[in-house]
Amino acid sequence: MTAARRADRALFLAAVALLGLTVAPLLHALEHAREAAHDQETAAIARAWEAGSTDPLDALALALQQAHPSPAPEGGREPHGHSHGGGSGPHGSGTLEHLCLALHAAPRAPEPAACAPDHPAPAAIAAQVRGTLRYLVPERSQAPPARG
Repeated sequence: MTAARRADRALFLAAVALLGLTVAPLLHALEHAREAAHDQETAAIARAWEAGSTDPLDALALALQQAHPSPAPEGGREPHGHSHGGGSGPHGSGTLEHLCLALHAAPRAPEPAACAPDHPAPAAIAAQVRGTLRYLVPERSQAPPARG
């Protein structure tokens, strides 16, 4: 491999690392900030609408909503637009564990076991092979036994 190809590969790997470790988390944080701002803006508009209403049921609903906050969403989904998987905890829980798992080196592969030694053939088969070889190999061939 030439030095130019090595430099190109190193530059590519550095760009991938920069994208994965810096740019992607920043874009993710920006998405959360936009969703939070949108949620706050929507809530402010809803409060202004409900506060300006002359209907007594709207006033009662507003008072009950402020006294008893709504329950957390179910199914692991966050109140904003996207989900982060299983949802066993708040947003960002397990992030450090995932990073440690990604950076953790794989354990060393086990050494292969030594091959077992070949076992000798049973005595009956060994005698049969020796007797048969005399008739199959021309150098060891014999005449049939003499009639007597």
